[in-house]
Amino acid sequence: MVIRKFHFSKKKIEALPPNDRNSKSTDQEYSDTTPGLKLFVSKNGRKSFHFRYVFNKRKRVIKIADFDCIPLQEVRDIASKYRGMVNKNIDPLATRDTSQDVPNLREFSKTYIQWARFHKRSWKDDDNKLKADILPAFGERRLNEITSKEIQVYLEKIKTRTSGSCSNRHRSLWSKLYSTALLSLLIY
Repeated sequence: MVIRKFHFSKKKIEALPPNDRNSKSTDQEYSDTTPGLKLFVSKNGRKSFHFRYVFNKRKRVIKIADFDCIPLQEVRDIASKYRGMVNKNIDPLATRDTSQDVPNLREFSKTYIQWARFHKRSWKDDDNKLKADILPAFGERRLNEITSKEIQVYLEKIKTRTSGSCSNRHRSLWSKLYSTALLSLLIY
């Protein structure tokens, strides 16, 4: 028997198998001890975090992030903020989808660098990566318009131009940019 509710940890999540190919549902759903936090595992093994809630008597689900994109504690923090919004009668999905409030990457990078100065010793490296590569390619695009496929293509170009380890540092920067954006742009 498969236990579908447990306290999420990176090790336990990594050990989860893909959803059965013969299953009628596309994803197998697992629940965390944090209310509303779910993990979906697809038939090809893709894992993503979601927040499931009820708003105005309608069941809703909102994607938080793919597994390994942001730390598990940040995923829990986002789920808790979404729960707080629901408790205050604010629909997280409707709030997130108001794209006119989402800054472009160039605007948000200023906020990120201010945050990084106080939290990261390597903030100057992040600033250099942003100015040299990321902002020229994506600076005028809104954060919610940049797709993961575009970021993947960008990372492949960096890997081809430099090295795999440099591409990994760029991947880490993208991940931190979006996790910081998620936490700073939520209204609660």
